[in-house]
Amino acid sequence: MRESTLRILNYGAIFLIFATLAAHFLTQSFVGVRNHAEALTYASILVRYDVVAWRAALAVLLVAATFHGLLGLRNMLMELRSTPRWRQVVTVIVLPS
Repeated sequence: MRESTLRILNYGAIFLIFATLAAHFLTQSFVGVRNHAEALTYASILVRYDVVAWRAALAVLLVAATFHGLLGLRNMLMELRSTPRWRQVVTVIVLPS
């Protein structure tokens, strides 16, 4: 993939991380609970996880954060050496992970 395409995908992942983290923090702190201690009770957590949209949001957060982390790892490894072969090997190993 071209670097510009990876950069755009990375920006999309960052946006998804911020959006889903904001929703996560809002539901943990303000929506449907009286205080933070109530938000952490087992019954409260089960109620939230019964909602399909909530599970989907957490899945999006997990996938976006994983992609963003692997792309960051790729960029760090690319800075170690700059030969074309090294760039190809790092890209083939890190991105499909």
